Amino acid sequence: MYPWDVLGIDETNDKKVIKKAYAKLIRKYRPDEAPEKFQEINEAYQFALNSLELGTEAIGVEFETECDNQKEEKQNVTHDNFKVNACIEQVNNILDGKIQDVNNIKNWEVVDNLLVDMAFEERSHVAYLAFQKCYDINNNHIKETGLIIITESTLQYLDSLFHWTGRWQEYQYCFTLDCIRLNFNLIEGNSEYSADSFGVEPWKRIMALLIDIALVSSICLLRLWLTAGEDFVGFFVFSFVFYQVIIELILRRETLGCKWLNYKANSQFYTSISYKQIIIRLAAFHMMFAPIYMILLGNEQLVLKGGMVVILLYIVWVIAFLGGKKYIHDELASIKMVKTS
Repeated sequence: MYPWDVLGIDETNDKKVIKKAYAKLIRKYRPDEAPEKFQEINEAYQFALNSLELGTEAIGVEFETECDNQKEEKQNVTHDNFKVNACIEQVNNILDGKIQDVNNIKNWEVVDNLLVDMAFEERSHVAYLAFQKCYDINNNHIKETGLIIITESTLQYLDSLFHWTGRWQEYQYCFTLDCIRLNFNLIEGNSEYSADSFGVEPWKRIMALLIDIALVSSICLLRLWLTAGEDFVGFFVFSFVFYQVIIELILRRETLGCKWLNYKANSQFYTSISYKQIIIRLAAFHMMFAPIYMILLGNEQLVLKGGMVVILLYIVWVIAFLGGKKYIHDELASIKMVKTS
């Protein structure tokens, strides 16, 4: 079969057109699903590139002869399809598997080992597939939730494996503009969908906390008025802890403050958080406020006895926040607060 027919284009001396046609075909015909077709496309691509220097007619005749010989002696195929298939299978297993696996660099080290002795065109094919699939996964998740799955740091590591940014001029003719923009902006950390852009401003978190405190205080005041109770502070501390446990752990909802200001807790992989993460976060949060609770309950002496511990606790909290705007209770639970709209 004539090489230009295989590539689905007219004879041309434009290398960009050839590369674009090749990229389109290898996304459609994967070597693990259609090895013969992939081999044919690869051969056509090589001959088409050679034709730019040697002339299309001679190359066309040579290509047809070569294809006929390969049909008779398939065992003489020189491309290492087994290694390509193994690499593509590993990429697909990671990208189609659990979200945590996508962002686990150790899993990608297997792909790195498979790429070491691979020919340039075979590496390029795997790179094309990975680039497109990363975009598809992130783009679909952005449409559904406004969040990304494959993080910037993971894409930056993949860029070091596949050398995407070094081939950006080639890629702009092989992929859609949206695909180029999203992937490369995430790699450079400039995307509106980057992980950092979803962080919630500190003032909003303080406002949310004050809203929750006001809500619990209102309930306590109402109870005080109805029952003529006297222990307002003790009931408030109990109610505040109970309120957060019920809302976050039992009902798995955002507190009223979070809901009002449009943010919620997600895992650092932008997935729903587990019960274990919620428990760790709540425990760390209320441990941080324990000295305040003690003072409110009239146990100032206990706080003073543990004064150095309390001071050290808050120093660590402040340093962690100023160093990277991170909250200890979020970090311990591997949680990130993200905007919901």
